Amino acid sequence: MLPSGKLFAEDLQFEDTIYQYISGINQLEAKYVLNFDNKKLPNKFLKGSMTEFKNAINNNNYYYYLGEYLETKQHNAFFLMNNSTGLKTIIYRDKGSQKMTGGTHAIYDDKKQIPAIGFPIATFRNYFISCHFPSESDSLLFMSSFLSEKDKKIIKIANEDDNPILVFFELMNF
Repeated sequence: MLPSGKLFAEDLQFEDTIYQYISGINQLEAKYVLNFDNKKLPNKFLKGSMTEFKNAINNNNYYYYLGEYLETKQHNAFFLMNNSTGLKTIIYRDKGSQKMTGGTHAIYDDKKQIPAIGFPIATFRNYFISCHFPSESDSLLFMSSFLSEKDKKIIKIANEDDNPILVFFELMNF
C-alpha cells in the first residue's frame, strides 16, 4: 500500500477483501470481507521465502483468495483455492437471504439431465456463464427434461472438435 493509502493490484494478492471502485471519489472501498476462520493462509507465509510459502499451501489445509469473483443481480460467486486438496472451491451467496452454498465440483445424476459444465467464467445480467465442451456422451442429453428442444438441436450438431458452447444459467434464490 502506498503512503497515500491508495491500493495497487499487487497489494491485493492473497487479500481476504473484495473491493469496489467508487468513481465519484476515485477510490477503492471494501465491499466484502471473506472469513475463512482458522483455514486462512497465515500472513507469515506471504512474507517468508517461496519455499516456505509452497510448503505451507501444499502441506496444510489452508484456503486463499486470488481475486476471482463474479456477481449477478441476485447472487455472488467467490472462488477460493486449497492446494492441499488440489481443488478450487466456489461459494455462491444469495444476496437476498445472505445464505451461502458451494463446493469443489458439481454433482450430476446418472441420467445426464444437464450438460457437464465448469465453474462460471463470466456473468450477464442475472446469468452466470460457463462452458460446455461437446463430447460423444452428449447424446444422453437428448432425454433431458431440463433442456429445451432448441438447446438439444444445438448439442446434436456440435462436434468434439468444435469450440465450447457457452452455457447461461441462473440460480434460484436459496
